[in-house]
Amino acid sequence: GTGLSLRQAYELVLESRPFIRPNAGFWRQLMNYEKLLFTRNTMQMVRTSAGVLPEVIQEPEETGAAVYCVNV
Repeated sequence: GTGLSLRQAYELVLESRPFIRPNAGFWRQLMNYEKLLFTRNTMQMVRTSAGVLPEVIQEPEETGAAVYCVNV
């Protein structure tokens, strides 16, 4: 069977625990593992005014603003 992408897994966990805030190092580990499993990433690290944060990579059919996972 197929597993969940990092983006799907994050969204699923966020539904149950909306206060989760993985740090940047853990995000990088999760992204490396996703790349190993699926040969591509659904999230990327970007530099923002709030620091380096994970960003949802928009699929070609998706439109709108980038979605950031903010660590507060």
